[in-house]
Amino acid sequence: MQDLSKMTIKQIGQYISIDWGSKVSPSAQPYLEAMKNIENLDDMYGDQEDGAIIVSYFLSNAHQWKGESAKEIKKYLGKLLKDYYTDDSIQKI
Repeated sequence: MQDLSKMTIKQIGQYISIDWGSKVSPSAQPYLEAMKNIENLDDMYGDQEDGAIIVSYFLSNAHQWKGESAKEIKKYLGKLLKDYYTDDSIQKI
């Protein structure tokens, strides 16, 4: 697996699609598809949802995705979100 810190959300989403394959949970699918359309947590998807919300929803619905890649990527995305929401230089809703 590539260095996740050098990958965009879009690239991570594409990797997840390949790794999870055809067994993607129906509840996670729309958020995974949205991830493949954003580059970072600040990007907007549609009119109202930013990348951070999309990734949060994906993680909330990806409990059926298992394996070493899943564990590593979920941990990385969780850290990204934690850093994003605790960064005082970024104004959040």
